[in-house]
Amino acid sequence: MKFTGLLPNHILEKMNPSDRPKGKAGMIAAECGEAYALKSERDLQNLIANELLRRGIWFTRSAMNKRTTNTVGTPDFLFCVHGLFCAVEVKHAAGKLRMEQSLALSEIRVNGGRAVVVRGFEEFVQFLKEAEG
Repeated sequence: MKFTGLLPNHILEKMNPSDRPKGKAGMIAAECGEAYALKSERDLQNLIANELLRRGIWFTRSAMNKRTTNTVGTPDFLFCVHGLFCAVEVKHAAGKLRMEQSLALSEIRVNGGRAVVVRGFEEFVQFLKEAEG
């Protein structure tokens, strides 16, 4: 007889991931949080992309679902506003910058560009207003 209910987190943690049930039922709490964070970060990136398109601002965006072909640490969005180079790294509320991301943002600032980490859409809109002058 096959068990079809939900297993508690403390049991799932001890199981080999390949032996766990498929889908959400086989995910431990930390994995569920990671999946939610990735989805919310993707949703925020989509909102930002739509806002840039709406304003007619050309941008390039790093794909989230593939290994990067850019330099490691390249921010999620790169664009120019009135001759000002802008870089935006998108993170969910608890997301942390990797060392390469932090270095890239610092180098952009040192060279006269604007580089920020945004954790919400309103924060991005505020950055865009300041960049537009």
